[in-house]
Amino acid sequence: MRKTLTSLALAVLLGITVWLCSDDDSNPTAPPTNNAPVISELISTAVQVAPGGTSDMYCNATDEDGDALSYNRTCTSGTFSGIMTAQKTWTVPAEVG
Repeated sequence: MRKTLTSLALAVLLGITVWLCSDDDSNPTAPPTNNAPVISELISTAVQVAPGGTSDMYCNATDEDGDALSYNRTCTSGTFSGIMTAQKTWTVPAEVG
């Protein structure tokens, strides 16, 4: 009898633990989902750029959540003008290399 009561108590505790730890999708305090922006196109005004030359670059992107977008580009050589905008001008290094 004692073994049966112990087994029953353990089963009830296990059931309560599983119930308390289960994932509840109906939690109204869960943070909203934030979807990543989607880039629809990247455009460069030049296929080739001479040393010291420039090329305008455009990035068209949308955000499903309607969040404001900012843009950042990096390069290993040359420089980008424009701060956090969809259009930037890349100035190519003056020396080839």
